[in-house]
Amino acid sequence: MSLVIMIAYDVLCAFLAGLLFWNFVREKKSRDDLVLYLLVMVPLILRLLRIK
Repeated sequence: MSLVIMIAYDVLCAFLAGLLFWNFVREKKSRDDLVLYLLVMVPLILRLLRIK
């Protein structure tokens, strides 16, 4: 059961990181928003790489 939860959590993290990356690529106006996207993406990417 815990394996299913872990896989679902990883899929959710990958989906959110993908959305944030897509918004990061499309953002052209504000550098502040780029930094905020990166700050939100860091924990998600670390989770996907299994780094604590």
